[in-house]
Amino acid sequence: CQILFSGQISDSKCQTRVKRRLEEGANNMRQNVIYPDENGGWIAECPSLPGCISQGATREEVAISIKEAIRGYLKALEEDGLPIPPPLRSQWTP
Repeated sequence: CQILFSGQISDSKCQTRVKRRLEEGANNMRQNVIYPDENGGWIAECPSLPGCISQGATREEVAISIKEAIRGYLKALEEDGLPIPPPLRSQWTP
């Protein structure tokens, strides 16, 4: 791929690859909410993907498992031809 000084990409095949990579990156950058379970474990949810929830014994374990759950969720939507919800944008309120 060549990116020209103007910021444009030189050929259409390359444009398609770059666009796909950007979309994949956006779908992989989802906000997660991780909180303690009342039984001593951890729960993670992805608010932009309704029902995408994971559990783990440790915070680290649940952080890994929610990423796997998100990948599986997105893959299932894609395979079923369903639209992929955009990631939620976080807002900070003082």
